[in-house]
Amino acid sequence: MSREEGDDSERNSLARLRFGLQVLFAVAFAVLFVVVGATPGEWGLPLGVTLAAFFVYWIFREQIERHLTGPQEWGLFALSGVLVVAAAIVEGAELTDGMLLSLISFLGVSVIFSYRAIKRR
Repeated sequence: MSREEGDDSERNSLARLRFGLQVLFAVAFAVLFVVVGATPGEWGLPLGVTLAAFFVYWIFREQIERHLTGPQEWGLFALSGVLVVAAAIVEGAELTDGMLLSLISFLGVSVIFSYRAIKRR
């Protein structure tokens, strides 16, 4: 019995260590991409925010898929798309037809796939 408790304790500490490293990498990538994106003459803030959101999602995708339902994942997708467009507007970009189309596309894709995920249940 003591050996099983030791194995569980070891797994819990490894899980905590893995989660800590994931948080560290996520913060590092997010800061890196946003800072480089905000630097004048570089990618631009919208691309930096997009890359940061992608890498944070990629690092935590197992936890996200385990804790969120399909519609919630698509809601997160829509939120990230809206944040990218909002970052472009905050940066001073003009709200063009392309940006408006991308915003509508993010929301439309999210609604369609969320609806499909709800219907599958």
